[in-house]
Amino acid sequence: MKLHAVAAYMGIPTAGRAKEQIALDVGNKALEQFGQQRGEIICTVRATPKRQQLWRELGIMPRGVDIEVWRRSTGPTKGLIWIPRTS
Repeated sequence: MKLHAVAAYMGIPTAGRAKEQIALDVGNKALEQFGQQRGEIICTVRATPKRQQLWRELGIMPRGVDIEVWRRSTGPTKGLIWIPRTS
């Protein structure tokens, strides 16, 4: 089941829980990612370890969904090039 797979990589327990409760936790965890200013967003764990390491070395590991969307659409890159952040 896709819900269980997504919950697993998000670190949300599923054993013995109703699908509605799991879905609520998955949704809440996903919403937390939007305004996140520090740390890496959860979906980056789906990339290969080699890719994750490269992103870290280049300083381009995604940290917040809203920030990454802004950077790609209306931010300083305007979807043309990627400017690594320094923070």
